[in-house]
Amino acid sequence: PTTTIGLGWRSALNQKIEGVLLTSFALPGTTAGSVNATLDLPDIVSLGIRQRLNPQWTLLGTVEWSNWSRIGTSNILQLNGAPATVLGHSASIPFQYKDGWFFSGGAEYICTDRLTMRGGIAYEISPVTDQVRVPNVPDNDRFWASVGATWQVIKGVHFDVAYSHVWIKDPTINLVPGNPSFIAGPPVALPYVGSGNAHSDILSAALVFRLDDIEPTARRPFLKYQ
Repeated sequence: PTTTIGLGWRSALNQKIEGVLLTSFALPGTTAGSVNATLDLPDIVSLGIRQRLNPQWTLLGTVEWSNWSRIGTSNILQLNGAPATVLGHSASIPFQYKDGWFFSGGAEYICTDRLTMRGGIAYEISPVTDQVRVPNVPDNDRFWASVGATWQVIKGVHFDVAYSHVWIKDPTINLVPGNPSFIAGPPVALPYVGSGNAHSDILSAALVFRLDDIEPTARRPFLKYQ
């Protein structure tokens, strides 16, 4: 009775993107005009556990897997289905990501009947590796630290607030011959080597109304009462 386990799955999504291929000046064997591509976005599986230790303390844990390896290479196509080209070579975006993982743990403490505090840490393994990282997606592994609180305004109405800081490992970009991302585009692509740094701050707030708390005896149309 003090343990809750949840398993969730979110389906994959194939997202079609439409746009226009332009170059700074006319290039031989290069497509100009409307093009499209399809991104094979991942399905996600999440496993969570909530363990109440006593009336005040509850421990929380989550493991999440993201199927990013299905994204592969996105080919850029003309409206008639033929490959778009740059200098006679088929244009594509070779993501070639691996699967992503997310691990988190935290605790919740009921301070009073109206105030609940919570906090936690997490580690996320990025699907972007050194071999395929590009400047426009300089992602990397990261640590999370989060704090939050819930304040019950009146019965059935509560206010949530949370803050997270994310430390992202400094990414290195090493686009040289032999790396999969180096072949994105014409063979005249030049090596690109560099590094970066990034962090993220996330602040969220919500006002929640629970009608079943406000009207706990209200008849629910899909439940059968004896």
